[in-house]
Amino acid sequence: MKNKNDAKILALKTKIEEKKKLLKVKIKLAKTNCVIALDGINYNLNVTDSQTLLYLMARLTILKETCAKFSHLKDNTLRFSGYSIDNWLYDISNKLDSLSNKEETSNLHVIEEKLTKLLSDDAKIESEIDNIDALLK
Repeated sequence: MKNKNDAKILALKTKIEEKKKLLKVKIKLAKTNCVIALDGINYNLNVTDSQTLLYLMARLTILKETCAKFSHLKDNTLRFSGYSIDNWLYDISNKLDSLSNKEETSNLHVIEEKLTKLLSDDAKIESEIDNIDALLK
């Protein structure tokens, strides 16, 4: 027999699944090679932490704004490691989104595990039966 909290727990688990689906973002192709040389340091966006990515975004944004002030010049576009600032900002933004999504997905997984532990044995059995039934369809 299910206990009175099982319905609430199952509703919360459904809410978690909905949030997970929203977090699944299509992978966007990078516009750069993801390795930028700035001030003599090479930063690989694929392995850089969020704080460094934010720093790079801030630095590049300031450089972009500065270049915009010189729009009267024939070529006022700075390039780093062969790519424009806009391409770098696009890739850094995507990496930050990806890191944020991974962290949120991890947090949701932890919450889901806690909720599963709180389910009554009957509810756990029913859930497993439903999962098996879904696999057989």
